[in-house]
Amino acid sequence: MEESPQPVIGTQAVERRSEPRTPACEPVTVVVEQTDGHVEFPAFLVDRSQRGLCIRHQFKQLPPGRRLRVSLAGDDLHTEVVWNWSVGELVMSGLRLL
Repeated sequence: MEESPQPVIGTQAVERRSEPRTPACEPVTVVVEQTDGHVEFPAFLVDRSQRGLCIRHQFKQLPPGRRLRVSLAGDDLHTEVVWNWSVGELVMSGLRLL
């Protein structure tokens, strides 16, 4: 299920975020743990907040609820996919910090 991070009503976007976001643009590595190993793929951090991250990538197999490890500036952040939004090959994913 794909979900828009900001629904639009009329011509104005409705802000659903409960906390402020800090814009970012830095490369990260995302690791998807699986029973038969793991999959890694590159992504870019779009923004972050106290409880979550938004990343941009091209990996389409991330259903909501999937747990990920995001390597950012030497730190491994444990996250869970909350939403995905895609256009063509581009995917934006909202992640909750665990």
